[in-house]
Amino acid sequence: MIIIPDTHGLDFWKDAVSKRQNNEKIIFLGDYLDPHGGKINKAAFEQCFDNLCQILEFKKANKESCILLFGNHELSYLFGWWTTNPHNFCRHFAYKKFLKKEISNFQLMHVEQYDSKPFLFSHAGVHPSWIKKYVKQKHSIEAAIEYLTISPVKKFRRRLNYLTIERGFFPKRWGSCVWLYLDDWGKIQHGKLGLDPYYQIFGHSALSNPIITETFAALDCGKAFRLDEIRGVITPL
Repeated sequence: MIIIPDTHGLDFWKDAVSKRQNNEKIIFLGDYLDPHGGKINKAAFEQCFDNLCQILEFKKANKESCILLFGNHELSYLFGWWTTNPHNFCRHFAYKKFLKKEISNFQLMHVEQYDSKPFLFSHAGVHPSWIKKYVKQKHSIEAAIEYLTISPVKKFRRRLNYLTIERGFFPKRWGSCVWLYLDDWGKIQHGKLGLDPYYQIFGHSALSNPIITETFAALDCGKAFRLDEIRGVITPL
């Protein structure tokens, strides 16, 4: 399986899909819109949008084997959050209309089972405190994950727009699966990203190099990766 983290207008995904073997699955982890880490101008915003259009063309040509996840940048336009930085205020409503039209091509998260181990893909990672507090499923983490996976993303509009807050006398509120940052985990779990029984794979937190551990893989570093379905090992493409 090929894993493509945040693109933000970059086309490294094209080289990755050219290395596809035996029609293997490809998953994009979200954040296609809005430039990041370079010049922020009209041309850069347009490049991101054009790149997303090409990714959607690839998705439509490979419906059964290509998965597109939502990132916080797409949902900011779709739901009118206006909270991402940068944000194309001039094209906000045009992007909103476009994403509403294409919404069926995206999903919030995805689970793959390899050798009895479930791998959970999301844009930013799933914190157990968020899922227990804001996804009202009485039975189990698995039931909550399934609920998030199969339900329309519009159902979670408010619950997805949660950023981490930890200050003063305010109660702790952990970011959603499109807003959680890697640093947030360290504050409470000393770097252990636990959501048993899942192995988590996500982007969102910009890194110079990937962080791959026994319980999670944070991959937002401008490179694509391959998940070996037999060994369960993640390596750069």
